[in-house]
Amino acid sequence: MNWKSYSRALMIGAMPIGSLALGGPCVLAQDQLSDSGPQDIIVTAQRRSERLQDVPISVAAITSTQLQSAGVNSLFDVALLAPGVKIQQYNGGILPMIRGVSSKIVGAGLEPPIATYVDGVYIGSPFSTTFSFNNVERIEILKGPQGTLFGRNATGGLIQIVTRDPKQEPGGTMKLSYGNFDTVEGSFYVTGGLTDNLAIDLSGRLSTQGKGWGTNLANGRDVNKLYHDAGIRSKLLFTPTDDLEIRITGDYNDTHNSRFGAQRPPRGFVPPAPYGPAFNGGDWDIASDQQPDFTAKGGGISSRLDYNLGNVGLAAITAYRKSRYHGVFDSDYTAFPGRYAETIGRDEQFSQELQLQSSDGHGFNWTLGAFYYWAEGRFDPIGTITYGTPATPGGVRPATGRFVQAAQGTESIALYGQASAELMPRLNATVGLRYTHEKRDLEADAFTVTPSGITVVTTPEFTSSTKFQKLTWRLALDYHLSARTMAYLSYNRGFKSGGYNTLVVTLPPFAPETLDAYEIGVKSSIESWLTLNGAAFYYDYKNIQVGRSINGLTGTYNAPGTEIYGADVELRAQPTRALSLTLGYSYVHGRYLDFSGAQVATPLPGGGYSVGTGNVEGNHTILSPEHSVTLGASYNHELGAGILKLDANYSYTSRYYHEPDNVLSQPSYSMLGGTIAYETKAGLTFSLWGKNLTNEAVEVVGGVQTFGTLGLARSAYGEPRTYGVTVSAAF
Repeated sequence: MNWKSYSRALMIGAMPIGSLALGGPCVLAQDQLSDSGPQDIIVTAQRRSERLQDVPISVAAITSTQLQSAGVNSLFDVALLAPGVKIQQYNGGILPMIRGVSSKIVGAGLEPPIATYVDGVYIGSPFSTTFSFNNVERIEILKGPQGTLFGRNATGGLIQIVTRDPKQEPGGTMKLSYGNFDTVEGSFYVTGGLTDNLAIDLSGRLSTQGKGWGTNLANGRDVNKLYHDAGIRSKLLFTPTDDLEIRITGDYNDTHNSRFGAQRPPRGFVPPAPYGPAFNGGDWDIASDQQPDFTAKGGGISSRLDYNLGNVGLAAITAYRKSRYHGVFDSDYTAFPGRYAETIGRDEQFSQELQLQSSDGHGFNWTLGAFYYWAEGRFDPIGTITYGTPATPGGVRPATGRFVQAAQGTESIALYGQASAELMPRLNATVGLRYTHEKRDLEADAFTVTPSGITVVTTPEFTSSTKFQKLTWRLALDYHLSARTMAYLSYNRGFKSGGYNTLVVTLPPFAPETLDAYEIGVKSSIESWLTLNGAAFYYDYKNIQVGRSINGLTGTYNAPGTEIYGADVELRAQPTRALSLTLGYSYVHGRYLDFSGAQVATPLPGGGYSVGTGNVEGNHTILSPEHSVTLGASYNHELGAGILKLDANYSYTSRYYHEPDNVLSQPSYSMLGGTIAYETKAGLTFSLWGKNLTNEAVEVVGGVQTFGTLGLARSAYGEPRTYGVTVSAAF
């Protein structure tokens, strides 16, 4: 199928990416003391608007108020508000983890097992999800497989970002912030009507960092520095009749930083000769002969049509996106001129979804859908440059480059449906099915550039193709024990197709993975101001796609299986009009079953690791803390001619491991943040804020990279303590 002609014919859909915003026009101060309780949260976890308490799915819903209170302005920060969720950074890509289902694999045409959606549109590339939030109504985190209702399947769950619609009434916000590290950020959001049936909004964001979080001790330059992050996004809402709505969205984002790739050996690690010396700097410092640098640019256009046909609604969602990125970093992580890596990548995708949905009511609801997805991820190229010994002491070191050019294409067609029926008073059954047919194509070659500049083809250009087909499902029962309490039981199967190793093209393709999820849960509105939701789950996870280091690059292979089980609990309370409280807890027990071919690193007496294979049965699954806790409190108090807002958030994460061999780990940590703000009735707000006030150094990258059978440990850290002031105006 020619996707370009297809896209011209069916350009009706929605795909916003890049700079999104947190909150539209602020409400007046006197309206912030609300009588509405936590049970009033509306979600679209089943592709229709429903109260969170009525949805028989484990959903963590984060409102725009919570996002603002916690100072969340990117996808990295979402984990602070959702226990059992972690966001991992890997070589410029963003990889979420939910309930122990995760991945550290990035590559051309490769997708994470946790899907990301924006306004119902699937985002395939992990390099396309560096969101800056600026216009978000809420974020929904759906736990467990979600294939029957969302057009592209996800093994372990999904993160759905729901943005605000434009309004007819003119309004907007403007914000200006200054923080430590000479960080300046400005953003705006405006909306209004162009005609009686056409409204538009526009949001923009620009941030820059004058000082890095750390220093490259080898050259004295700043690292972990944001040079700029700029984004703009606009949505049109056209309502020609009461039964027809058309949304058209466009966005563009441009970022440049030295954060991705700012990696170093862990403190106390002795690099093997000739690499070194051992690292003795600060947490956010590095000591590398190659300065890290990362740039990414991308944008998208989309549209969505919603048409009410009476008892049936029709939705048509179309999206196109294109992005490119370039990264360079030291891949021996020391000041010794050993080797560095460079990546030039491009991603492109097109999707079309058609959906029919029954009107609510009469004890029977159904949804039918068809989904088409085309994508291509390309390395153009990716490689490592290795330095040799100079011919004379102090002379120029000869360099040898080893490069891969690879393009992986994906074409997927799926049909899905789900129906819910009332079997008897208070008892409902849900059945969903999804059939997926997917084709993967690979075009690749590899070559070496010698110190004398001669190019030697090591793997001649070749092509390959493979196909996958799968039927997945959802079965669920929910029973309303009372008007305030619902219990549910579900069985879901998730599927993620196999694919090609685009970093190490000589490796064979890897197989699909499947996850059978069993869950029992309760949702209870104990009082109008108090809700308590909980769920227990068991996952049978087979053929897990696992990454392994191969000479500085990453290959993918399959682990036979894991056993994951646990529980999560969420409490929301609004005991007074002014006070809101949240509490979340997650327990995850994830262990590998028989896994005899796992990559295992063994410490060497002289430094570094010997890397081979072994059986890691019984080891913890990667990036899976057993315990995680989130606490949040928000208090608003009328004071003078305005309102005083006090917000605090706390999170705790227990130890987790970076690789299946469980050799390297991130110790348990706690993070604390808060905001003190004063909002006038005129719409001006003055805020003092702080994040990671405990200044925890949390590894967002960790593990062992290889030089043949020799391994070097590496670490990179997330945001340190930050604080500042913000002035905003609503109009």
